[in-house]
Amino acid sequence: MPVARELERRGRVAVVPSLLGVAEAPEPQWRHVPAAVCVATSDLQQRVVLVGHSGAGLLLPVIADALDVEVAGLVFVDSRLPPPAGRSPLGAPEFIEQLRAMATDGLLPTWSRWFGPDAMRELVS
Repeated sequence: MPVARELERRGRVAVVPSLLGVAEAPEPQWRHVPAAVCVATSDLQQRVVLVGHSGAGLLLPVIADALDVEVAGLVFVDSRLPPPAGRSPLGAPEFIEQLRAMATDGLLPTWSRWFGPDAMRELVS
């Protein structure tokens, strides 16, 4: 949300779709994300730029195809690029198993706990 607030401060329209309920939706849950973005953008008249962070970046082409509004571009933030065709796993099997082991009742802890207290110190001085 800080990015959306900064965009609005600069006179841009920023829409952050609600994904509440997607985690509890029938599998595969990712298929419910484009519909949520469609709802959030349904009142827009101008072209949009879709921004996806991390695993959400893999969904940007699917979301773009689902929208009624024209998509001017896709921005992948700290994300892998989706393949030109076919399926793409969200992560390596070892990483997915690591995440499952950290989950409690199907929910992951705050992302900063994934890497331990010193991971950010190594990345950002």
